[in-house]
Amino acid sequence: MSGFARSEKCPHCGTEDSLEVSQESRDRGQNYAYCLECGYHEHTVVSIMSLYEVNEERALLGIFPLTELKKEA
Repeated sequence: MSGFARSEKCPHCGTEDSLEVSQESRDRGQNYAYCLECGYHEHTVVSIMSLYEVNEERALLGIFPLTELKKEA
């Protein structure tokens, strides 16, 4: 497993060096952080958009809509 970890100032409570931040660099990467003072927590969420959501984004970019999403490789 490769990645890194560091301590930062918490964006929620402002305590210096209380936010433990880690990043895994395998594949697309997973990021997570948690504060040891106030309990603030964040992490990477991976999901698949619906056809409707994809087509909304495509419309904003002036790209023709899809009739179906590609299947997983």
